[in-house]
Amino acid sequence: ETSFTTDATPEQAWEGWGNPEHIACWFVDSAKGPVETGGKYEWYFKNMDFSQTININEAVPGKVLELEGHLPGHGSIVNRVEIGKLDGKTHLTFVQTGSFNTPNWDDDYEGMHSGWIINHMILKHYLDNNFGKKPEKLWAMRPAAIKDYEKVREHFITQDGLRSWLGDDV
Repeated sequence: ETSFTTDATPEQAWEGWGNPEHIACWFVDSAKGPVETGGKYEWYFKNMDFSQTININEAVPGKVLELEGHLPGHGSIVNRVEIGKLDGKTHLTFVQTGSFNTPNWDDDYEGMHSGWIINHMILKHYLDNNFGKKPEKLWAMRPAAIKDYEKVREHFITQDGLRSWLGDDV
C-alpha cells in the first residue's frame, strides 16, 4: 500500500489515473479508454515495446478506480486507487494485490512496491505542479542484456558487491 496527499481536487487525482491523456503525463507513454466500469484500458510503454490491456473492475470518478491486468511472469494483478479527503487535502491510497507466481516473490514485491512509491511521487508532482500540461519525456533507461542475474544481484545485496561500485565506506 502507498498513499499521499495532494492539493489537487479528488476529481483531478482520479483523472491522473483514470484519464488516458493524464496518465500519459506521468506513467505510460500513451493510453486508450474510455475508463468506465466493465471497460478496457489500454496502456502503451513505447521504449519497452510493451502494451497491456487492463480490465476496469470499478470506476467512480473522484472516488475509486480498480484495475486488473495480467503481468507476464507474475499472474493476475489488481490495482485499486481510493480517493478521499484527509485534513482538508485530497488523499490517494493505492493497493496492489494479486497472485504473484514467481520463485523470487519477496524480491519482486519489493521491486514493485518501491516502483509504485516512486511513480506516486511523480503523480503527486504532476497533480500539484503540472496538471493538464504535456510533459517532455526522456527515457533514461534501457532493458539490460544480462544473461546471469545472480552475478549482478550480488553487486546489490552483499557487502563486497556494494563496495565494488560504491567504495569502501559502505
